[in-house]
Amino acid sequence: MKYAPYVCSILALVALVANPNPVAAQDGSLKFPVASPPASVPDQIGLTNVEIQYGRPGVKGRTIFGDLIPYGELWRTGANAATRITFDTAVTFGG
Repeated sequence: MKYAPYVCSILALVALVANPNPVAAQDGSLKFPVASPPASVPDQIGLTNVEIQYGRPGVKGRTIFGDLIPYGELWRTGANAATRITFDTAVTFGG
């Protein structure tokens, strides 16, 4: 049957056109990644569990250190939200 590939293609096209839920992206269900995704770093120091939560700034193909941010200067973390640090025991800073 030499027309079989064409028939299959036409049936697939008809099924796509007749589908009442055409594409998930049109109903808003498609989720794109945020430009600066949240990140966290857990660790244990002695007997204390520490977690730092921050917004990981997107590099987006740029050269950050030495170009966008000169060497020796801080690159602000916490994009889109303030950086949080949590401890599971009481801690003292600076004495």
